[in-house]
Amino acid sequence: MYDASCPIQVNFVPRTNIQMLELYKSLNFDNIDGGVWKQGWRIEVDEKDWNRHNKLKVFVVPHSHNDPGWLKTVNEYYTTQTKHILNNMLSKLPEDPRRKFIWAEISYFSMWWDELEEENREKVKRLLHNNQLEIVTGGWVMNDEANSHWISIMHQLTEGHQWLQQNLNYTPLSSWSIDPFGMSLTQPALLKEMGLQNMLIQRVHYSVKKHLASKQQLEFRWRQLWDGTGKTEMFTHMMPFYSYDIPHTCGPDPKICCQFDFKRLPSHGLQCPWKVPPQAITDKNVAERATLLLDQYRKKSKLFKTNVVLAPIGDDFRYDHPTEWDVQYNNYQKLFDYMNSNLNLNVKAQFGTLSDYFAALHKEMKISEFPILSGDFFTYADRDDHYWSGYYTSRPFYKRMDRVLLSYVRMLSAISGCQRVIQICTHILLNGLGAEVPSKDVNYYNIDDVRHSHDAISEHYQITIGVPEMRTKKIVIFNPLTFARHEVVTFYVSTPFVEVTDFRGKRIHCQISPIFEYGSTMSLTKFQLSFVANIPALSLVSYTVNALWENETPRETVFATVKIFNHYDEIQAPNGFDPEIFPSSSEFTLQNARVTASFSKVGLLKALKIRKTTIPVHLDFAKYGVRVRPNTDRSGAYLFLPDGDAVSLQIENVAVNVIEGPIMSSVTIQVPYVRHTATLYNTPAHVAAQTLLNPMIRLLRVEDEDSVSNGAYSSVDQEFGVDFSLATFKTNVYIKGSYHVGVVVHRQFLDICFSDRVLLRQFPLSHGTVNITGLLPIDSRKRLHKASLSFSLIKNEVDGKGNLPLCPMEMQAFII
Repeated sequence: MYDASCPIQVNFVPRTNIQMLELYKSLNFDNIDGGVWKQGWRIEVDEKDWNRHNKLKVFVVPHSHNDPGWLKTVNEYYTTQTKHILNNMLSKLPEDPRRKFIWAEISYFSMWWDELEEENREKVKRLLHNNQLEIVTGGWVMNDEANSHWISIMHQLTEGHQWLQQNLNYTPLSSWSIDPFGMSLTQPALLKEMGLQNMLIQRVHYSVKKHLASKQQLEFRWRQLWDGTGKTEMFTHMMPFYSYDIPHTCGPDPKICCQFDFKRLPSHGLQCPWKVPPQAITDKNVAERATLLLDQYRKKSKLFKTNVVLAPIGDDFRYDHPTEWDVQYNNYQKLFDYMNSNLNLNVKAQFGTLSDYFAALHKEMKISEFPILSGDFFTYADRDDHYWSGYYTSRPFYKRMDRVLLSYVRMLSAISGCQRVIQICTHILLNGLGAEVPSKDVNYYNIDDVRHSHDAISEHYQITIGVPEMRTKKIVIFNPLTFARHEVVTFYVSTPFVEVTDFRGKRIHCQISPIFEYGSTMSLTKFQLSFVANIPALSLVSYTVNALWENETPRETVFATVKIFNHYDEIQAPNGFDPEIFPSSSEFTLQNARVTASFSKVGLLKALKIRKTTIPVHLDFAKYGVRVRPNTDRSGAYLFLPDGDAVSLQIENVAVNVIEGPIMSSVTIQVPYVRHTATLYNTPAHVAAQTLLNPMIRLLRVEDEDSVSNGAYSSVDQEFGVDFSLATFKTNVYIKGSYHVGVVVHRQFLDICFSDRVLLRQFPLSHGTVNITGLLPIDSRKRLHKASLSFSLIKNEVDGKGNLPLCPMEMQAFII
């Protein structure tokens, strides 16, 4: 299904020098006190290691880390600090051509740019052209790498790169990732495909840093786990010490390094925790101070393979006052001048950008001489047992909302704005290109995803229909994937007596189920309508729900049976249902044509049987307590510091609500803090469960009587295999002064998952190629080019009408 040139091969295990899963098994995580370098050891140096032909090369890189929202909002940070940092940069860098500065967050940079006069915009361009200013990574933000979906990361990087192209004609070369809490293997893969050549990382477990430093392996070629050819590798520098602030970047002794953070000079507002303040550099003390600092640079160099040293100077929201620019740059320049003019010191120290450092490093040693590393750097701990995994699960509501928003953005601001775009597009496509574009106040469709406020859980619309009036509601369903889907969709209706017809007017099978509001109480006015929707790739298909008199209910409409276990009282059942009530419970099963699911007495899944194979399942709910010790940190938004092992929630005599029907069956229980439902789909055809990222978008026609719009719309000539997905479809892609259409196609590796022949028949894989014209018709005047993942670089032209090969796990961007 793919040729031998692909970097992933099933029968070959890629060779690496460092494999992180194996390294984690071998580390002791003993946290031994290393002296001044608490998490390391005492580093010894010999001045004879350097001479006039083998000088130490030091690149001091000024930076300011600007979180787009942390303790303040984005706008508050911009107004009070970030705006002043960038204004100072514009005035202070031109004062001396030897000064350098790097910037990462384009969200802030774009806000500042919008306020600049044209003269100052030209100054910014000159600073970039003169290599005094470097944009690193170039993302809209410095993204998290643990919780973020890879498509969200790609979107935010693309947003930043496109802004840089459009406004500065600039493409980043190096990545700067100092504050994400652990480092993902996905990040270098995305950056590589976007054309970046080097990257820097910081927040890695201190035991991992110590081990790699002891073997001079803090710089490496970072490869994907499956890459046997090196196609995906990214050259990576790992910062060796505790933090990215100045006390932890010049060398192993933070007490000394802090003395060279000149914002901490007396009367400047900050102090060194080690009680030894910096000294302004003068002719009298420059020799002593330069020697002290150089000793730290030399010791830091011993952790790396080359004589090129990177020494960042910066921290969160630094350089927001002109005096900091003056004291940092002026004092460091005096130190550099002394070091460089004293030939016996055998050092060349200077301000530099991140790419300056990497260029000097690659000049001194070939990339092939650095080790190969595969794996990721989770879970992060900065000291003791302080593991930063609390934020994996904190604020789950907003994490879920992020995924919901991504599902909307992938198909086309805020969720409501995306919904409006979707419903307008649906109106135009189903009414033809000549359809009138509605005004802002007109809604043709409501998306079945209602949010009353930003912090509210989404709800279904209730379709209010009945006889003799309001008999009909038209529904349109959109499939955003590149292959046909046959999936169960669910709506809420006000009456159980309905029928569903497809866009040809043919009646289809549907199921009516009760809705449990709390515990075993069933709604008397709201019902769940479920049916299997058949939607081709990237298509819109309409269905119609018709209200009926009770005695008109057709055989295609089936009412689910209801059983309630562990319940003693009588239950008022809605019209059409006669639930069976049991005062106790026993183990029970639900099944469809392929799967038998066994449940315990309290309604929790305990086993799955697929054909003759039984897979035991242990499902439990547990909670952690919070460690409480005097004068110590607690679990919170970042850290996970429990008071011991998790304690299982005791579930006894809980009501178990069971629904069984021809379309779907479910088991629901309500326990403290949790409402848990297990669903089994019963359709004989191939049905895939909906996912949070790829939902069937359900639209409800506002006008009940709609005789104008078409019943379906599809422009796709051929479908992709299920191993292909359309990660991005983007109009108005800016490249070299003009706008284009860009798409990103991703091929997953599903061979192992789809070794089942039945699954392969139901979910056919591709033959390893993709035909873009089958997705987007391209006329003879259009050209198709490969591009970098953020569309900032155009690559070779390809035959738009041909089948283009993609390897498993490959991402490929195309420009039309």
